[in-house]
Amino acid sequence: MLENEPTDAQSEATDEVRSLFGEIYAAWADNDADAFVASYRDDATVVMPRAYHRDKQEIRSSMAAGFQGPLKGSRAVDEPLSIRVIGGHTAIVVSRAGILMAGEAQLPVDREVIATWDWFERMGAGSSPRMPMRRPTENRVEEPNPQGVRC
Repeated sequence: MLENEPTDAQSEATDEVRSLFGEIYAAWADNDADAFVASYRDDATVVMPRAYHRDKQEIRSSMAAGFQGPLKGSRAVDEPLSIRVIGGHTAIVVSRAGILMAGEAQLPVDREVIATWDWFERMGAGSSPRMPMRRPTENRVEEPNPQGVRC
């Protein structure tokens, strides 16, 4: 095996991360806040410009309000640029992301961001098997927010 070649466990973890992105953004496309946070732990945290959600319920409430308001009919795009698996239970994902508002076919360049997701697997009996956490990176593009979208 080459030194930088992913192991089977890393490939499996990378596939799991891509699957989670698919689940989360399918829920977004359906405007389903409950499904959107289904893989989040109760103590998950989301930190983004102009938004800080301290737990799963805050994340869910914010998404539900958005789906009933400015995010209705929108969909998110999140293309992983890098997925690093650490120790088999943690993944750090850097992605190109943005929100396509209702009726948009292409993401406007001024709304494209680079985001970092920290994904941890919680171990132990009766625990949720996975939890995404998202935080902005230093490369995150700050743009005006004319629609007041907070998610």
